[in-house]
Amino acid sequence: MKPPKKPEEPIVNSPVVINPERKPGPPRDKIKSPLPDTELPFFCCIPWTMVYSCEKGWYSACNFAQPPWPRKTIDKVSIEEWMTGDDMNALRHEMLDPNSDHKTVNEICKKCKEAEKNYGSSRRLNINARYQEHEDFWKQVSKSAQLFKSTGMYSFEGRMLEVQLKIYGSQCNLDCFMCHHFSSSTRQKMAFDKGVWNDAVWGTQENSKKWLKVGETIVGKANVIDELVALAPHIKIIKIIGGEPLIMKNHYELLDRIIETGHAHKIFIKYQTNLTQTKAGKHSFFDYIPHFNRVTVVASVDGVGEVNDYIRRRSKWKQIEKNVKLLKKYDNVQIDLNGTLTFISVLRFHEVFEYYKKHKEFTDLNWWLISEPSLTKVNNLPQKLKDKLIPMYEQYEEAFDIVNALKMDPDPDSNVKEVLQYLLDTDKAYKGTKWEMNLFDVFPELEEYYYEA
Repeated sequence: MKPPKKPEEPIVNSPVVINPERKPGPPRDKIKSPLPDTELPFFCCIPWTMVYSCEKGWYSACNFAQPPWPRKTIDKVSIEEWMTGDDMNALRHEMLDPNSDHKTVNEICKKCKEAEKNYGSSRRLNINARYQEHEDFWKQVSKSAQLFKSTGMYSFEGRMLEVQLKIYGSQCNLDCFMCHHFSSSTRQKMAFDKGVWNDAVWGTQENSKKWLKVGETIVGKANVIDELVALAPHIKIIKIIGGEPLIMKNHYELLDRIIETGHAHKIFIKYQTNLTQTKAGKHSFFDYIPHFNRVTVVASVDGVGEVNDYIRRRSKWKQIEKNVKLLKKYDNVQIDLNGTLTFISVLRFHEVFEYYKKHKEFTDLNWWLISEPSLTKVNNLPQKLKDKLIPMYEQYEEAFDIVNALKMDPDPDSNVKEVLQYLLDTDKAYKGTKWEMNLFDVFPELEEYYYEA
């Protein structure tokens, strides 16, 4: 199958986007209502468009949603049952009712509500703004919302689904210091086999291990692939998430089955990847690119060069740049950069802004402000360092949320020294290996806060 000659314009659903060449989208605080002549205080496209499950196989409204509902897993509840069921319908009802008390919304969408209050930005606002840039897609969302309002029933309207299912385990080749251990096999090895752990940062190992066991029976359930094949006429985007998806052999079976349906040329594939490896056994990621309408590669980076390689331990910056060059040979590939803002990465993330501006091969730069582990949040950085960083980020109009985070007071339980100790313990574990690096060599401005009385 040949790649489409003219790939459709991709739908960008990132937390924050800067792209000086992009036409300005609708202001994030001026979100349209899908119901004519009805102002809705809190509407989000996601309950109409996204199918999501976490590493444990639990369904959720999205990857930012809080999970107060009774657990429903993809091995026991079908995708159609989940999307048309009472849990998601309750969320939709409240979003379309201008007089709702938002009891469910306030629980499920807590992270977005808090982000909008604290930073002036959120995943909800940015996704709605991006979807509204695509008139045809927004019309489908509006049509589905209006139908739901009149009938109380959700139906799969046209090609509008974004599928995000973490069903292929936690295999990952990196040891990113801020990553939850259930999301990375390397993190698990370093923590539980090598003893790189800090209770103040992560809680107890026993509690973490309980979470790991929850998702063990979910990986690679064949019935999920069968369901996605049946839904292929309604799928707009399939996002593959890890662990590190490009080294997960099982996920290529899904791609093969989607190609067999004949719908692949109308589907966007999106990867959240560290972009250090592109092969898994006999499978090469590059062999699959021509079959799909658009392939968006979101490269997770938290700095440039050694900064990224330190934060995302075992990463190789030169290999990332090499793989970017290989990807740019394909006309239907879009490459984005995405950062995780912690009080470590924020010290250098302004360098990523400059790198992005100089390298035209990237379409968007995205980031999100971490909330867990809470000790690593941006606002918990020492005040003197925050004061130095604020003017650096104020020069970027789109970085208003980073500036707002830097202006916030530290959390009552903030503990800079414990986070630094955790990083130093990691350095010790890697001493003598090819990944040996030292915290204070990369971030010398932090040293005084470790040794101060």
